[in-house]
This record gives sequence, structure tokens and C-alpha cells, in this order.
Amino acid sequence: HGLRIEITDNGVGYDTSCSSTGHGLGNLRERSAVMKGTLQITSKIGLGTSFMLEIPRTHRWRKPGI
Repeated sequence: HGLRIEITDNGVGYDTSCSSTGHGLGNLRERSAVMKGTLQITSKIGLGTSFMLEIPRTHRWRKPGI
């Protein structure tokens, strides 16, 4: 009943309790909120990072006239 995107890597990971000076993750969170979606980010040092974005289906998904 919507869209789910999952991305996982096997990279070095990072400590999610530490703050970052970049804007990337904040931008992802803001964009998902605008779409009434949820964004889950999990990461462990040495084990990689996973992102799961879920966006609910809305009236904009319908073709005109349906």
C-alpha cells in the first residue's frame, strides 16, 4: 500500500550516536517527512549501514480520470 525502498551495504558502518557535520542524512529525513514517510537508518561499525524508506500511497499515485 505504498513504496518501500531498502538499501544495505557491507561497508565500514558508523556510530549512529555521533553527530555529523554533513547535511545528507538530515536532508533524507526531511524529504521523507514531507512525503509522510518513515526513514529508518541502522549502522554498526564494521558491519555496514541499512536504510529503509517507506512512503504511503496517496491520491497522487492514481492516473487522471480513475
